[in-house]
Amino acid sequence: GCSLFFLPVIMSNTFFEPKVVSAVAVGAITLCLLQVSYFIKSTFFVSNKHVADVPSECRDKDGYKKLITAYVFDGPGRGISGSQFSTKLTMYLRLAGVPHAVKLAQFEKAPKGKTPYIEHDGETFGDTQLIIRYLENTFDLPKMAANVAKANGTAPVFIPFSALSPEDQAVSDLIRLTCEGELYWAVALIRWGGTFGIGQSEVHWIKTCEAYFMAIPSFIRGILTSMIRVSFLRDAWGQGLIRHSPNDQLYLAQRALKSISTILGKKKFFLGDAPSECDCCAFGCLENGLEDTTWPSALSVYLRNECPNLVDYVARVRALAFADVPPSDLRPASKESYIPYPRKE
Repeated sequence: GCSLFFLPVIMSNTFFEPKVVSAVAVGAITLCLLQVSYFIKSTFFVSNKHVADVPSECRDKDGYKKLITAYVFDGPGRGISGSQFSTKLTMYLRLAGVPHAVKLAQFEKAPKGKTPYIEHDGETFGDTQLIIRYLENTFDLPKMAANVAKANGTAPVFIPFSALSPEDQAVSDLIRLTCEGELYWAVALIRWGGTFGIGQSEVHWIKTCEAYFMAIPSFIRGILTSMIRVSFLRDAWGQGLIRHSPNDQLYLAQRALKSISTILGKKKFFLGDAPSECDCCAFGCLENGLEDTTWPSALSVYLRNECPNLVDYVARVRALAFADVPPSDLRPASKESYIPYPRKE
């Protein structure tokens, strides 16, 4: 872009010889085409660059004594975060009693280019499920969860995935896959898809830009947000939901909501009287889906009118896990409150 911008200036300057002008013109156009091809490749094609495995546990035997820093995507409105995955991780760390601090993510430092991610014992890695595996293998979560529940005077005690029965583990994974699959994309398309999503309004995309991207300098905001949106729409096309009409998207999302509403029934949490990993997944998803002040849609109306137990569930879980957190405020935990718990044998 810069090359083509200066090209007319060079060509209009009689100081340069015609051969020089021609050479500069060819070079500028070549450079511009290379930039465009790089953008197309990075936007529309998957890189085959090798990605290192996420560690399954801390390599340092004393790593459980070190504070975890979670980097999350903050959000507007009533939500804990604009990302259901950031909400999921933050809730998990709180209920499991893992000593941690929370900071806003820097996307240029995010592993695999997505949030949330954590830093621990000198390593940085992302993906909430792989982070949870790391936490379960590094810390004595049952004891830590019991300690934090006792300290806060709250019940029930959080149950880690590894402590669930095989049947409950299967149900937990099905709830997670529903919330992080069909429902995630339905909510994301409302915000990012404009007329392609259930909201069927380009105003929703404008609201998304105002909510998330105002920190970007105005002279490049339009270009960068357009590139980000193109990348998202590419991913949505690959996932498949955006290929359907908004009404068909709504039907599929409604079925998913009704299914998890039926599983919850009259229980306090999805697997009974105590929260577990799937509650972190479901709360993050539903809490974002109920954000209808900024992004009103037929999906949030359906959720409120047809699934009242899910609405009550969101309020109940928020009171348990985030009673001290005002909207859009993820305050870091105090290092002074850190207690070194026994390492899991």
